[in-house]
Amino acid sequence: FLGAGASVESGLPGASWIVRDLLRRSYADHQHLPDANHVPESEIRDWAGKQAWYQADSDESEYAKVMRNILLAPGTQEDYLKALLQAANPSLGYRHLGALMRKGIFQTVVTTNFDHLVRLGCGPLLDVPIIEIGAERWLKAGDPDPAERRLLRLHGDFSHSNLLNTGPQLDATPPRRFEALKQILRNHGLIVLGYGGNDIRLMREAFLKLWDDRSLATRGVYWCHLPGESPSHLARSFVSIGPPDHAFFVEIPGFDATMRRFAAAFGCSLPRETEYRPQYESLS
Repeated sequence: FLGAGASVESGLPGASWIVRDLLRRSYADHQHLPDANHVPESEIRDWAGKQAWYQADSDESEYAKVMRNILLAPGTQEDYLKALLQAANPSLGYRHLGALMRKGIFQTVVTTNFDHLVRLGCGPLLDVPIIEIGAERWLKAGDPDPAERRLLRLHGDFSHSNLLNTGPQLDATPPRRFEALKQILRNHGLIVLGYGGNDIRLMREAFLKLWDDRSLATRGVYWCHLPGESPSHLARSFVSIGPPDHAFFVEIPGFDATMRRFAAAFGCSLPRETEYRPQYESLS
């Protein structure tokens, strides 16, 4: 299960960077400044804290509030995010994930991300293409056969113009997507990487309800976080109420390093060309 943090090493900024960037842009607009690069972040935060939209609805994450209230014009959210995605290239973590999927260690990737890094990074390592499958189709098809590799998107993607990004959009997440995630966990465990657990609807309707059915996630849910990073209160609730032998926090050094360790443990080596191409491109 991949969240935005899994893409940081591929050149995509995390949610906290996006919040700071958009607040800085909004501050400059309201103060009629060419930019606010010279303004201390504390001053910008003080200004934001006085805005009615920033204070309202404490259930909505800061990221969702900022996206919804600063990028108001139709299409501006998509344009802003697309501009960030253009600078991204799959990191070696995605290459190692592809090698692990080729060997069948992982068959299914679930993600809240809009990017195509799973396809771009894993695809060249696979002997079969990744199938992007919708929740309805998943529920009808059931678990993948041994030759299939699947990708389930919970928050949509750019290709289908169905992004779920702000509070109201996330609240409208089709319930069938949560059901598909639960179906996956009838026979499998889950490793959560790069996901903070700040999406209240997803946490309440999918993760926190897993423990209502003791036949789910019997192989465990391993919620990974970086050193010094404090998991969200919803993530802490999820792990604390789960069976002690089914729900775990795991401290990891980062997405790339973790995928590399998995690949080494299962003997999934990368082709030399894949491993050295990023170094060659950066040097050239």
